[in-house]
Amino acid sequence: MATKEVGKVWMTDDLNQFKLIDENRKDMKDRAKKIEKSVQTVGYIPAPIIVNEKMEIIDGQARWYYCKKKGLPIAYMVIEGLNIDTCIAMNISTTNWTIRDYIRSYANRGFPSYVLIDRFIEKSPYSLNPSLWALTKNEVNNTSKKIKDGTIDVTKEDFERGTELLKFWAKFDDIETNRRPEFLEALGYCYFIKEVDNDRLDKKVHQFSREWTAVSNITDAIRALDRVYNDRLGKNAVYIETAFYDYLETISPGLGKSTRKRNMR
Repeated sequence: MATKEVGKVWMTDDLNQFKLIDENRKDMKDRAKKIEKSVQTVGYIPAPIIVNEKMEIIDGQARWYYCKKKGLPIAYMVIEGLNIDTCIAMNISTTNWTIRDYIRSYANRGFPSYVLIDRFIEKSPYSLNPSLWALTKNEVNNTSKKIKDGTIDVTKEDFERGTELLKFWAKFDDIETNRRPEFLEALGYCYFIKEVDNDRLDKKVHQFSREWTAVSNITDAIRALDRVYNDRLGKNAVYIETAFYDYLETISPGLGKSTRKRNMR
């Protein structure tokens, strides 16, 4: 095919004419810092941003943010008919969206479950993975596809239950551990085992506080919790590790069996 013109690139110092799409991810500050480092290394290269006919930024909002902050002009190209779906597709093909990006985008588009998820994450004092676990009772690895597809279902009851779990977790903020997310998720599994006395769990975790300074993974934390919780319980022991494997089976058939087998090697 012969070379031909497919669009015009404009340069302007009126950066206020451009608009951000609410549903697009809002990590401009962090990405702008990376742009600044690049400018310091190779100089300012006026790569054009892409906007639609409404002057909404489809690709390049971090570049726009950086140029506006520094008082620099910006190059842009107008392509009509582009929207938020285009934003997602373009960003995935260049810099992968994080789970948090998807949650924000769907929440800003008014998806009820994602509005709850976004609100819950904002109120949680913990990192993303344990916060999502508190809300969904599932690891992010097992829910990421649904989150990305916009199909995950979270109810007000989930929100309330998760809020209660956050309060329970707060009792262990003083525990030193090298794996805070895994430690919290393991506590979460125990919290929802009906035979577990959560007051006893609290007491035993603090009594054996040194157990948590070298946790390898969730299974390792579960085993330690099983051990310390059942200290001196005898025939009244609660089989926490077994309940954990059984719960994994409810998430995905075969997951509990394969996890148990892997950890018996």
